[in-house]
Amino acid sequence: MLTLDSMLREIEADSRGKADYVTQLSNLRIDNEGNVVFLKPSEVQGPATKDIPFVTTDWAESQLLGRLEMPVQYFRRCNGENPDLYRQHFNYWAARSNKVARLRTRVRGDKGIIRGAVSEAYSIFDNDMVGEILQNILQGHSSRYSIVMFHIDDHRMHARLTFTDLTKPLGILPDGAPDYMRLGVDIVNSEVGASSFNMAEMIWRLVCSNGLRRWEPGESTFTQRHIHLRTIEFQGRVAEAIVNQLRTGREFLEQYNETQKLLIPNPFEAIEKLSKEGGFSGQFTDNVKTNFDGDDTAYGIVNAFTRSARELPNERRLEVESFAGKLVTMPASRWERFQGV
Repeated sequence: MLTLDSMLREIEADSRGKADYVTQLSNLRIDNEGNVVFLKPSEVQGPATKDIPFVTTDWAESQLLGRLEMPVQYFRRCNGENPDLYRQHFNYWAARSNKVARLRTRVRGDKGIIRGAVSEAYSIFDNDMVGEILQNILQGHSSRYSIVMFHIDDHRMHARLTFTDLTKPLGILPDGAPDYMRLGVDIVNSEVGASSFNMAEMIWRLVCSNGLRRWEPGESTFTQRHIHLRTIEFQGRVAEAIVNQLRTGREFLEQYNETQKLLIPNPFEAIEKLSKEGGFSGQFTDNVKTNFDGDDTAYGIVNAFTRSARELPNERRLEVESFAGKLVTMPASRWERFQGV
């Protein structure tokens, strides 16, 4: 069972060794071993440890290439097949750049990892700051909420909180037991520019730990870009957003309930068409069919998508669950495109 304390400990452990360096791109070079180094460490703003080699994550490499206006896919292929040619191109264009970047790194010992390369205007709102805000908001309410999922890596942090007093039975399970749903909030933050901080309404299906994420403008979603951010004001905005989302979440739950009234006589055909609309692979479509439990309603189809999402990596899971949230709010007239609804 995840607790707020255990989540905060994971965030603290992940934050160790993180450091930011601000420098001109013209001060970067790739050495003969393929590491990124500072040409003049004295011209770098940041902690003392500067004269060390850095490797880049795929995300950071894409950001650096983008800032140098070097085609990402082409030069990634070039790096794989001819690293010397890649190094020559990178160093040539870096030397001629007048841009400045904030390198978000992790330094351990005499080696470092560049996790991201963002602009000077990027406002720092790191995962430990998110954790501190949640701690301030949730303290004293441990019996009311539970953390049902937590993921953190160098790309993003993802946390899910549900509220035990906002639980409601919607459907009936095959064994006749109630199908309980619980309202909550879904929180995503990226320290490296992969996404804004965002928090959305979520429905959590207790029987199989499936998530359903709402992604619509308005009170159902709170988004804050990492730019022009004042941390002091932000805590109050997050607390207000949680209250608003739990209030409007009841409407979302009712929309989910209404999907039980939409009969889908050809559910596999509907799954194929929906997967195609979502841009999902044939293998994923087959998984959705496998996870379909025979409930030939829109409700059953949505649950088949969310059940299949559990088997995906974090980012793909978010994508599918957001797609499933759109299915819940999809009007009946759009469901009618499936013959015989």
